[in-house]
Amino acid sequence: AVGPARDSEGLPGWWDGTKETLETLGIPVEQMQLVLDLLEKLDPELRESLVDLLGGSGFTDFLDLAGDALGIAGMVVDFVDAFASHSDLPLDEALVFSFATVGLGFAADKGIEFVSEKVGAALGTAIFPGGGTAAGFIIGKVVGAGLSAGYDALDDQFGVTENAAEAVLDVYRGAKDLAEAAWGAVETVADVAENVVDGAVDLAGNVV
Repeated sequence: AVGPARDSEGLPGWWDGTKETLETLGIPVEQMQLVLDLLEKLDPELRESLVDLLGGSGFTDFLDLAGDALGIAGMVVDFVDAFASHSDLPLDEALVFSFATVGLGFAADKGIEFVSEKVGAALGTAIFPGGGTAAGFIIGKVVGAGLSAGYDALDDQFGVTENAAEAVLDVYRGAKDLAEAAWGAVETVADVAENVVDGAVDLAGNVV
């Protein structure tokens, strides 16, 4: 049977659906075991949200960064591991940290602009599912600014990806605060986007 080498009676009830998602992504049994171990430690609601994300088209597009099955398996494990390590954060912030942690690993090879586009699109879909392109566009621009800051921090800190991902998270948190203020001050999504993105770029400059 495909799946972790554990007696089926010892597997949690939610695992079957998760296993199907991982099989669709082409994750080998060894990596499935790692994912299972990490998911079991999460709050049930967070786990359900994360598994839904793993099966979504936005995440699948993000996995294209890897280019092959072995790379995809590593991305999924690293993503779930980063999420689990920050599962005490609000869902959106844990996702920002996880996408940034994994995405920054491809920046040198793929280019920070391309990676930012992939991460921003995936996050927009994850945080605002069905919310249209406006929210995704804003998040993409904000995270792009944060990733650029994080990538600069990565250079300065000799490749400490977690520190760089924290820099991205700082920019995102600041942009969230700006967005809340901007909604009360302006009327159109375009104005909000401009204010928040400009603010995020300023924040990113201060982080590095």
